[in-house]
Amino acid sequence: TTGFSPVPMANQGPLLTVLVGPPPSLTAWYQEQNRTPPPPEQFNTLIDTGATRTTVDVEILEKLGVKPVDWVEVLSPNQSMKNGVYPVSMTLVLGPNRLTIPTIPVIGSALKGQPIKGLIGRDILANCVFIYNGVGGHYTLAIG
Repeated sequence: TTGFSPVPMANQGPLLTVLVGPPPSLTAWYQEQNRTPPPPEQFNTLIDTGATRTTVDVEILEKLGVKPVDWVEVLSPNQSMKNGVYPVSMTLVLGPNRLTIPTIPVIGSALKGQPIKGLIGRDILANCVFIYNGVGGHYTLAIG
């Protein structure tokens, strides 16, 4: 046996910790104003191969002071709605390694009450190798 249990990942999905902060342009603006930019927020996301774009909870985006730069139509199984697109800096925490994406547009979503605060979509996964090992109860995410 490997010591892994498939149950947690089957119940929760493949979770990935991220740090999300203001994009470099907003951080520079804060510094020009002699203000301290908001610190990055750390939270769990779900790796979601069904999500076209990466999303972050709107409450986190508001805490960071990031404003939408565009609006897109978001389709879910139940409805269609317009959501804001927000530029952020995102760091993927991959065990002892970290990968920072200085600026990435994410879709703001209302995830209040969810155990996750974002989804890692195919916009990021397009640059990765993602292996979901359901039997072993773990996944591998490699960049590039």
